[in-house]
Order: sequence, then structure tokens, then C-alpha cells
Amino acid sequence: MEIQITNDEFKDKWDYQRAKYLLEIAGLGNEGINITQEQRVKFETEITKFLWAEINKQFPQIGQFCNSKRGGFNKPEEKNHNTPIICIHGSFYMQLVGQNTSKSWIWKSID
Repeated sequence: MEIQITNDEFKDKWDYQRAKYLLEIAGLGNEGINITQEQRVKFETEITKFLWAEINKQFPQIGQFCNSKRGGFNKPEEKNHNTPIICIHGSFYMQLVGQNTSKSWIWKSID
């Protein structure tokens, strides 16, 4: 069985969820899914921006927090669409610092 992507537009939150699952499947290997590099980049970009907007609604000061820490943690970067959210094989993570030490990394999955 092969999954064909016939529409890659985002209309509601369920489209983001479907795109996330497609990225996860493609992250395990491209067998069984027909996804182009352009679609992969589009999905990662759109999902990252959506998640960042939702996180900002729940935690309005998170942007300030992410920009205030030292050591390169939580920094919004251009390669991550100007957010601190990192996409690894279709799973989205935010790296947080539990304490102000280099050994207090916390990786949280954003589902």
C-alpha cells in the first residue's frame, strides 16, 4: 500500500495532525509514502508555526524566556522557522532548561 498526498493545504487543526503523521511515517523511511521534499519542508514549516502560535497562546511570556537564557538553549533560529521548536523525523520538540546549568536539559515532545 502506498499513501498518495493529493492535497497539501491546511484548513483546520486536523490538517496539521495529518501532516504530522505523514512526516513521522516519512521519517521512518519513504517506503509506502509519496512525499516530495517541497511538501516535507512545507509541512514542517506550517506545523512549527502552528505549534509556536499555540504555545504562545498558553504561555505568553515563552518568547521572552527563550530569548533570555544563555548557552544557546531555546534560541529561536531561522532554520527552525524563527522558533525554538525542532523537528526530528516528524516529531516536534522544544528544548528547555530546568536550571541554569549545562547539565539541566529537558527535551519535551510537542504533540
